[in-house]
Parts: sequence; C-alpha cells; structure tokens
Amino acid sequence: MKKTLVQFFCFLCPVLAFSQWTWQNPLPQGNRLNSAYFTDANTGYLVGESGTIIKTYDGGQTWITLNTNNPDIGTIYGVFFTDQNTGFIVGSPSLVMKTTDGGQTWTSKPINSATWLTSVFFTNENTGYITSEAGEIFKTTDSGNTWVSEPTGTTYLLNSIYFPSSSNGYAVGSDIILKTTNAGQSWFTLNGGYNTVWNSVYFTNNNTGYIAGDFGILEKTTDGGSTWQVDTSGMLLYNSLYSVFFTNPTTGYVSSDGFIYKTINAGATWTHWGNGTQGTMTSLFFPNDSTGYCLNNALIYKTMDRGANWIEISKGTTEDLTSVFFPDALTGYATTFLGKVLKTDNGGLNWNQHIVDPNRLPYLTSLFFINSNDGFTTSMDGPFYKTMNGGNSWVLVPTGTTDALYSVQFVDDNTGYIAGGNTTSYIRSGVILKSTDGGSSWSTKLRTTSYSLVGIHFPSVDTGYAVGGVLTGNRSGTIVKTVDAGESWTILPFHPTLDLHTVFFITANTGFIGGTFGLLMKTTDGGINWQYVQNPSSSDIQSIHFPCADTGYAVTDGGGILLTNDQGNTWTADTSGTWNGLNSVFFTTGTTGYTVGYQGTILKKGIDIINSSDGARVPGNLCKVYPNPSNGEITIEVNSNPAGKSILTLFNNLGEKRYSEVIRLKNPHVVNVKNLNPGVYYLQIQFGERMETKKIIIY
Repeated sequence: MKKTLVQFFCFLCPVLAFSQWTWQNPLPQGNRLNSAYFTDANTGYLVGESGTIIKTYDGGQTWITLNTNNPDIGTIYGVFFTDQNTGFIVGSPSLVMKTTDGGQTWTSKPINSATWLTSVFFTNENTGYITSEAGEIFKTTDSGNTWVSEPTGTTYLLNSIYFPSSSNGYAVGSDIILKTTNAGQSWFTLNGGYNTVWNSVYFTNNNTGYIAGDFGILEKTTDGGSTWQVDTSGMLLYNSLYSVFFTNPTTGYVSSDGFIYKTINAGATWTHWGNGTQGTMTSLFFPNDSTGYCLNNALIYKTMDRGANWIEISKGTTEDLTSVFFPDALTGYATTFLGKVLKTDNGGLNWNQHIVDPNRLPYLTSLFFINSNDGFTTSMDGPFYKTMNGGNSWVLVPTGTTDALYSVQFVDDNTGYIAGGNTTSYIRSGVILKSTDGGSSWSTKLRTTSYSLVGIHFPSVDTGYAVGGVLTGNRSGTIVKTVDAGESWTILPFHPTLDLHTVFFITANTGFIGGTFGLLMKTTDGGINWQYVQNPSSSDIQSIHFPCADTGYAVTDGGGILLTNDQGNTWTADTSGTWNGLNSVFFTTGTTGYTVGYQGTILKKGIDIINSSDGARVPGNLCKVYPNPSNGEITIEVNSNPAGKSILTLFNNLGEKRYSEVIRLKNPHVVNVKNLNPGVYYLQIQFGERMETKKIIIY
C-alpha cells in the first residue's frame, strides 16, 4: 500500500515543493512570546522566539505574521512603537530592526554590540534606549538609525528599561538597579536592598516607581530610587514576578507564576486573578485603563474589565504531540503524550480532541489509519488501542506484551506490525508484533534482550525494516529486516555508533535511517551498505517521510525541517519558523504535509488546492473572484459579509507570499495585481476561522 502511495504522490510533487510552513496549532502561533506593545486599543504587536512577530488590527480577534526577511534573526526580546507606523524590535544576535510602515517591512540598524539586546524604550520619536545582557545601554537621537553606547559601569544582565521623563530613566537586571538624570549620558547604581534578578521596571512619575523580580520580590520607591520598600501585601511568597505595568498612578498589575496581581491603591495591597495553574504569566501591556494583555509562553490572555477576568484568546492545545497521520487529504490525526488524539476533517483548519482511555493517561507514541475510520495508536507504557469510528472512541486491545510500544504500521486492511521494547533500563529489550486480523489480535515475531526497537517501516507487503538502539558497553544503533512478511527477522551487520529513531524506505531496497546528533544515512541495496548523508542539522532526527521518490522530509528535536529533492542525496534546511522540537512528519500529497511536536506544535506546508474547478476550498464556496484570468485587477465578491476583519494573502505557485492585507470585506473588494509577474497564483481568504483558497491566473 505504501509503495502505491509513494508512486502516486510523485505526480504531485513539483508545484508547491518550496511553499512555507504555517501554524495550525496553537493559534495564532506556538513560539514563546516575550514582549507586547499596542499603539491603540486594537492594534498591537507581540514578539518572541525564532524571530516571531505577530500583529493584530482588531484587539486580538485575528493575527497576522510579519516577516523581517532577516535569515539570521533569533529571539526577539523587546518591541516599542513611537507612533502607529514606526516601531523597533531588539533581540539576538545583536538585533535591532526598524519599521516605518506598521511592520510590513523591516530594516536592520547597526549597533556595536556582540550580545543579546533585551529591552527597548523611546522617550520621543527620535530618542530611544536599548539594554543588553552584558550591562550595555545604547542611545539614539536620530530615530534609531544610529546607536551610541552609554557608560553604565556594569557588565551585569539588564532586563528592562523605563523613562518616566526625557531626562530621568531606570534600568534593572541581575542584582542591579541603574538610574540616569541626564538622558543617559551617565548612569549610577541604586541600592534596592535585595540581591535578585529584577525583571521589570515601571514608573508612574519621576519619583514613584516599581521593580519586580525573582522570588516574589516587588519593591516601590517614592523618592526616585533613593529608598525602596517591599510592597507585596496580598502576593504569594517566592513566586517570581516578571512584568509590572500601571494604567494610572494608583492602578497597576504584576504578572507571576500562575497569577496576575492587581492594586488599586498604588501597591499598598494586591489582589490576584488565577489559581496558580495558568503557567508563567510574563509580559503585560495595557493600551487603555480597561483593556490589557498578558503573555504565557505562546499563549495570549486578554482582559476587558480592568483585570477582573482574563480570557485566553489564543486557541488550541499546548500538550506535546508525538505522531501525525492523514488517511486522506482532509482527515488527519495527531497523538499527545497525555492520552489524547486530535482530529481534523478539514485539512487541519480545526482540530478536536478525543480522550483515548478515560481510565488512564497513556503516553501515546504513534498512530496509523487504514482508512478514515479504522485506526490504531501505541503507547509508551504498553497499551494498544483501536478505533473503528474515526477516533470518537477507542478500544483497548491485548497484545501479549508489557513492553513499551513505539511504532505501528499496516500494509493492508488486515496485516499490521508494531515495534517496541524497553529503552529505560541498562539492559534493553526489543519486540516486534504482527496482526493478520486488522489489529484485533497480535503475535510476537521477534523478541530480544540486546536492543530496543522504536521505528518500523514496510515499503512492500513482504519487506520491512525496524530500527532502534543497543547497549553493549557503548550505545549504538541497530537495524533488523524481514523479507517474508515479518515471520523472521535478520539483524543487519551495520551498526551506527548512535541510536536510531526512524526509518523510511522508498522502495524495497532504497531507504533512510535517522538518529541522534543529526545522523542521516541512505542505502540502495536493502541495508547491506549505508552511506552517511550530509545535512545542516546536528539535532536528533525524529521522523522521515517521502511523499514521492525524489522529495523527502526529515524533522528534528530542535525544530528543524530538512528537505531533499534528489532522492535523499543532498538535504537542505526547510525553515520551520520554530525551535519547538518536532516528532513526526507526514505528507498527504507531494505538496501538502504536516509536522507535529512539543508545545502542541502543528505546522502545515502547502496551500489548500481543493478539487473544485474554481479552486474553492471544501466545504462551501464562500466567495468568488473575477475576472480570472486577469491582467490588472481582481474583484472579490463575498456571498455574505463576514463579521469582523478578514485576511487576504496572495501566494505564487512556489508558495511565496506576494501580497497580504487585513480588511473588513465589503462587496465588492478590488485588489490591484498590475505589479505582479504573469503566472499562477493562489488567493487565500480567511474569514475568522473559515478559509478559502482561489486559484487565479495573471497574464
């Protein structure tokens, strides 16, 4: 069955092989967010890891991803806007970038620093300051075009900077509080009384301010930092404090581990929202007295009632995902470490959770579906489950073993295999199970006490391979093979010096193995000989999938995605946009695929090109686009005006974004395409949670 699918997918590979990966879960994205800035109640920016910048025009209902086009960008730690259009981001490595068009384009600005830049603050449109992890403070007086280092007298980490006036400013960090009274020309150290890491500083006027730090320490000054007093009445002890923000001289907020604290009497007493289970609540920002935002890793919380209640406006699970499988183009499944299966029936636009076993939380490791309804999932703690109704309910199936089960594959409706074993003890064990009745019963075909098996793949009905690790003094990988439909298995003579995690064969003889520290190898003779394949990753390769003979993908535990277009002879980095570890990759066609991993990560590659003549996404035809073909303008006509704003994105046939805007769609809406080169394009129109893609031709 797999061989047939690979051959079929070969016809579908070329068109969108280079299109970008986009977030499907959690939404709007899944990277850690570090800082927020809003220019008004509706327009705001969030920044974070892996160069993440997302923007909202409607108070957080919808978000778009902004691209800096900086291939070297790392983590963004700070963001600040001086007006609706002009803003700055700072981060690593030595990153300073500026926008003058609301984030549509960004330009790098030179700065004489080799360290991470942690915070940015402007006192007016021209004058701004940046802090670094090495105790540096840089100043600009020409709207960020040039930056000059100011003497601080410290090399300690600085986390936050704030100026209540053009002359008076404060910066805090690791065991240090700095102050300037001459617009940054000189800085001197203040004594806060505690040795801790100060994470945030905020002043309501030149004299009154607050600093928040680790171990639950919040201090207040009313004399410009000459003296400080602990101001934590009502706060829980020892919970680190990450961000402090005041909306007026008496009303302020502090974020913490699992709580958001509020004061209405200038810090004399504090009340809290949360029960301690919300996770690490970090950056706070209030665009007005009633509306505020707080970040929690990749999650976004919002209040509209002055902090009385906070609602999570991000969507989706953040549980670690282990495996992904699509039995058809629209129906897909993903497993979690906590005993749940996520399901989509619309190509990943929405995912719904199903609990596999209400009596326990099995650590699910892999899954396989022989059609849209009949599927299987394995678990690290032994149980094996089967569904016959599309994952709505699951039945526990005895396998005759208590070993951990890591990988499952069926070669037809009745015949399936499981690889497993014990990887946690010094003496490892391995097992391969076989079913001939659709997974209802299983028999043991291989058992060993010298190695464990974690990946299995059958390129044909008779020929299969399993890989894992062996512990005989030094850790090494092992490969076993069958040519008689799993009745007998042979240990191949080649043993790489690293553990193996995954195996995938294009044909009975040509295949790949992946393992720790970026190990990637290829065979063309059924595993007799293996060649190391160079690739740009040193992270553990967790999963390999070839949708066709030429094109293949591998994902790593460092968030990397590797791509080959020459049958696996050379591999290049296919930017994922995340550092979250990835555990599994699967393609439904040569152009559309999914990968899943830690923190609930689900990424999709490819544009939905569904099977109607005008390119409409199933289900429904929500709008029409005309004229098509066009050589100047295209008109979008919506069947019914959607509530809120919509996102229009135009991709070329390589999946590269060529146009994007957020608008409130009204009939008709005209898009100018005169500046685009002739060719095939795809117009993606998102109405809230609904999305439609139209294929258009420009001549």
